Amino acid sequence: MEKSFYLIGLPAIGKYLLLLLLTLPYLLMAQKPMKVKYTKAGIFSLGMRLPFGFASSPGVLNVAQGLGIESRIQLGKHYNSEYYGDYLLSKFGDSAVRSTGHIGASFLLYPQDKLRRVQPFVFVGPDANFEKIRQQTNAANAASRWNFAAHAGLGMHLNVSWRSDITLSSAYMLHFGKKIDIQSLEDESVFLTQGNGIDGHLLLTISMNFKIVDLWKRLRW
Repeated sequence: MEKSFYLIGLPAIGKYLLLLLLTLPYLLMAQKPMKVKYTKAGIFSLGMRLPFGFASSPGVLNVAQGLGIESRIQLGKHYNSEYYGDYLLSKFGDSAVRSTGHIGASFLLYPQDKLRRVQPFVFVGPDANFEKIRQQTNAANAASRWNFAAHAGLGMHLNVSWRSDITLSSAYMLHFGKKIDIQSLEDESVFLTQGNGIDGHLLLTISMNFKIVDLWKRLRW
């Protein structure tokens, strides 16, 4: 069967967020450093993320696009934690749509001893995942599932100002639990949630993050 590629268009708000991600660092270059008390541990950040998922469906490699939010709490000089939620859409086969939601956390490890403009890291973490596949011409023909997942990957921060960064990351996510199968019934493909198994997909993410406050400074006297 001939392979094909499908890229679903970003909603208007997604395009504006992408523009914001690319321009905000230059507006924030004049920011003053955050006054950190004690150590780097405790720095709280907020950010926006644009995830891109790569997964297969019958005869097709689909590219999903989505939007999300994330936060970080620095754990130490070489350690960070990240918490996120995102929602992605893509086409499934020739006549169905797949929507996916992720809620997860990551543990980040930095090999560098000093903070530099480019800061690579490795990361790993757990996820909760919701997926729904529905036929475009018949919304009643749909199946959904909740399952658990785990991810691991590589990334890097581009520290564009004292308190902001653009982060690029790539991870492979494995899903454990129910599977969505396709069965033929009276010359029609029907989606069903049944059985257990393991499946996965590649997730590429670009995000813009801002250091908001040193929590340890606020909580300790």
